[in-house]
Amino acid sequence: MNAKFPHIIRLSEMDKNSLNKKAPVRVGLKILLFATIYLGLGFACAYLVIPSYTYPVVWLVQGAILVGTISLCHDASHVSLLESPKTNRLIGVLFSLPILQSFTAYQTYHLAHHAHVGTPEDTEPVGEFESVWDYMLGFTGIFFIQDMFGTMVNALRDVFPDYVKRTQDKKRIKYETVLLLLFLLAIVTMTVFYPYQLLCLYWAPLLVYYPGMIFTGLPEHYGCSVTQDPLINTRSVKAHPLFCFLYWNGNYHAEHHLYPSMPSIHYPALANKIGSTIKYSQHSYFYFHRNLLLAALKNTFPTHEERPV
Repeated sequence: MNAKFPHIIRLSEMDKNSLNKKAPVRVGLKILLFATIYLGLGFACAYLVIPSYTYPVVWLVQGAILVGTISLCHDASHVSLLESPKTNRLIGVLFSLPILQSFTAYQTYHLAHHAHVGTPEDTEPVGEFESVWDYMLGFTGIFFIQDMFGTMVNALRDVFPDYVKRTQDKKRIKYETVLLLLFLLAIVTMTVFYPYQLLCLYWAPLLVYYPGMIFTGLPEHYGCSVTQDPLINTRSVKAHPLFCFLYWNGNYHAEHHLYPSMPSIHYPALANKIGSTIKYSQHSYFYFHRNLLLAALKNTFPTHEERPV
């Protein structure tokens, strides 16, 4: 990548070694911490341990943890959590269940995006909003849900997108689709018998998750240059350290595209080295969406910049 884009700052071998070290203990402790907080808040809400007026805040926190879960699965898809590919895959499959996606379907989709970003073969659409309605509809996550569920339903019919090429991946998507259906059956069955408890433990946080996923995911490439140069085709967003912790440093997206296999715990250090060279760096997620909405109200939505000649 550096040979193709010589303007990208090169890391020294010492930096590469230090910034590529995985931290399995830290990963394990974070997973345990988030699971404890999520379930603890859920049970406190479900069994009336806390006042009812705090429930929206509880669900917001649980939803934020679920948004972080997709970042966890994202890192697992790059095998950047732990040394063992099998353990990364196990984590990805397990934590993809509550956010209702096949890990392998997501992994193949996402890795194809990395391979073809800025080209017509990019799996992430370069779609642009044309109205406030488009923006609000996109915020529901309906298009992502439709794409992921469509891939899984078609998998049961042995129909796969072009980016799913390996026979092994096709089999995995089919197995994970069956596993997801069993998970949904179990959740729905428990909801019938314990509706209020499942509302607090799962359904309410899930409703927060989808808008949260779009809130954090939309700035990554929207309005950026359509090119393969990672310094100008991707946006990083500055955020509060607590949010970065919850989101597994997923806000450092340009840094991620520069070094996709680097463990995300090192992205803040990487940003200190190359951050000034990134073209699109937003002050905050709220600032990005505020500007987008203001543009929508003026009917001047920003568009992706043309591919440089």
